[in-house]
Amino acid sequence: MAGYSAGKQTLTHFLLLQFHRPGDVWPLPLAVLLYNPSTDQLHVRGRVSYASVADPEDELVLTETIIQLQVDAGAGSGAAILELLEQTLSNSVLLT
Repeated sequence: MAGYSAGKQTLTHFLLLQFHRPGDVWPLPLAVLLYNPSTDQLHVRGRVSYASVADPEDELVLTETIIQLQVDAGAGSGAAILELLEQTLSNSVLLT
């Protein structure tokens, strides 16, 4: 995705955080992440509810994870958060 600011082009990276339930063929979207490298800002927009993609135990974990990710994105370096996600996500939660 590209946008323009003050006459110069700014590229924004679009990433999708997904949850792959055991037995499912395709992962399900959890959140959309937008990263602007020129400002090092990460914006996170998650689902309203995770009940349709996870059992109650996983729903709680996913909800808390997305909330914490939103808090971290508002307070820290977007690049550092993305790097941490790439290093620590499990095989059930994917960043594409």
